Amino acid sequence: MPSLILPLVSTANVPQLTVDLLLHSTTENDIHAFKHIKSYSPETLLSFLGPVDKLPIEKNSSSSIYPNNQSYSTSFELFYNQSTDTYLIQQRTPIITGYLNTFINKTIVPIVNQYQIDNVILLDSHSPRDENYLINNDNADATIKIFSYGTCELPNLSEEILRELNNLSLSISSQETNELIESKIFQMTKQSLLKDLSTCQDAWKYSIDLIRSPLSESLKSINYFAMFVNEGDNSMDAKLFINYLKENLSTELKNSIKFNTPISWEGLYGKEMPDSFDQGIYI
Repeated sequence: MPSLILPLVSTANVPQLTVDLLLHSTTENDIHAFKHIKSYSPETLLSFLGPVDKLPIEKNSSSSIYPNNQSYSTSFELFYNQSTDTYLIQQRTPIITGYLNTFINKTIVPIVNQYQIDNVILLDSHSPRDENYLINNDNADATIKIFSYGTCELPNLSEEILRELNNLSLSISSQETNELIESKIFQMTKQSLLKDLSTCQDAWKYSIDLIRSPLSESLKSINYFAMFVNEGDNSMDAKLFINYLKENLSTELKNSIKFNTPISWEGLYGKEMPDSFDQGIYI
């Protein structure tokens, strides 16, 4: 059954950078794993129009993940990997404040319904300044943790839990609250930095709307991946995140052999300072 990978607009845009690497990944035959299938311009997103992104070797050719006649990219695009039956979204601009629920139900839910998505994979990132995340301070493991991975199996949600979720969602939407309430529908791995999703997180709001929508009948599971980051040069964070996803998404990413940086990354964080004898700063 089809899966959908969805990056949340979050700290340092690490999910978007990670999707860039995935979009331009190639198979063992150096063929693009993903192909563009549709561009959207949702009214709930900030407007964006830019050139199509390519690999450096495709810079002066018509070859890319886009159709040959397309010369622009938009704020929200859908891609597809036929061999793994995996859909992938690239969202390049934030949601307009106050329109998250509208965006989910008018844009995301229809995609889940149209392509009969079985599994939604949410990608997220957070920093020490993000107060809506439930850090697992009770874990006695002394190893450094930066990743979190949780799963929600919809068939395992009882009618009682669904009623509680509905009531909780209504109570939260009817009043402003900063209280961090555990979602209690995600099973986090023991190695996760987060002990659960809080009901203040956007990821929880995506999840609850997907679960409650009658148009999401095909949906069987929601996977949540998050990375703890600091803002700055986050290109390496994206590479670490994609490797973590590769370890845990063996089906969806099985034919993505090489993860490539597109031309949009050139000069994104400046260039490395030459420090070898023959390329030093005084040469």
